[in-house]
Parts: sequence; structure tokens; C-alpha cells
Amino acid sequence: MSANFSRDVIWLVDDDIVDHALNREILDQELPQINKVGFTNPKEALEALRDMGQNDRAPQFIFLDLFMPELNAMEFIEIFNRDIHPKFPSTKIVLMDSSEGHAFESIHYPYIFAKMSKPLNRLDIQRVKQDILNFRV
Repeated sequence: MSANFSRDVIWLVDDDIVDHALNREILDQELPQINKVGFTNPKEALEALRDMGQNDRAPQFIFLDLFMPELNAMEFIEIFNRDIHPKFPSTKIVLMDSSEGHAFESIHYPYIFAKMSKPLNRLDIQRVKQDILNFRV
């Protein structure tokens, strides 16, 4: 991926097509001024991050589904931590989980910005909206 992204970019990484569409709709409604890039395969998102050059704009935030068959969030975060975070240290991750439990409560990295239920809802996005809008990579 060699496209030059605008200043404000959110990546949405979710393998569930229905949740992906619902989450995208909420993000578009609540944060219309920020560009969104969607991935249904987490490996493709990591590959895109690895392929980004100096002139490309890293995503400010990656909204990441916790449970995906191709690569779960913990595996994604391990690779992100090792290969991507040193290159793009300002990128933050928002974990999303559809289960009623708190599976992600044990995940603690400084770049984990928030943990939300999915599909996303307006209240959760509004709670962090100003932080997202004020954040700059």
C-alpha cells in the first residue's frame, strides 16, 4: 500500500462483515471528518502497515476486533509490538469485543487507547470523540 493517507485516519480491522459495516457506519456518523480504511483480514492490515513508507501517514487509531480466525488480537498486538510500533509509535489501538465477558481486561500496552463492546455504539464513540479529534500522530 503506497497511498498517501490524509492527516487523520482510522483503520477498522474486523473479520465479521456485518459488524464491520455497523462499526463503519457509527464511525462515519460520529467522526465524519476522519478518513476510515477498512480491513476484514488482520494479516492484510499488518502487511499494509509494514509496507508503508516514510511519505505515508500511519493510522492514528486502529479499531481492532479481539477474536478473528485469521489472527486474533493478541497475535496482532504481538506482531504490532515487535514490527510496527517502533516504526509508528504514536498509533493507538482500540480493542473491540462482542462477548459479554471481559476477555481483553488483561491486555495492557501503552498504545491501547480504549476497550469497547462491538458493534460500536454512539455513546462509546462520543466518550472518546474529543480525544480522537485532538490526537495527532
